[in-house]
Amino acid sequence: MSWSRRVRYALIESAATEVVSIVRALFKDGEPSDPDLQRRYRLYKRLEAALALPAGPQRLEALHKAYRELRANQARCWTKKRAGGPHAGVVG
Repeated sequence: MSWSRRVRYALIESAATEVVSIVRALFKDGEPSDPDLQRRYRLYKRLEAALALPAGPQRLEALHKAYRELRANQARCWTKKRAGGPHAGVVG
């Protein structure tokens, strides 16, 4: 693995670890009932599961998959906002 890939992997893993530690406190009471918060809760659980994998390509792929899903959700919310949908003004 090249040096730049190792650095990128370390940054991705560090960011995911930070997100999980912060969000764990927010969802300490379990899964929320609000649909918007449920989406964030599922992302948190995917990140947590990815970080539980042993370091290596599987872990990195799981973190990338969670990131891609996050970006796809943000794009859907942006489209709804522009269209004035039920979540207009909500990005996340």
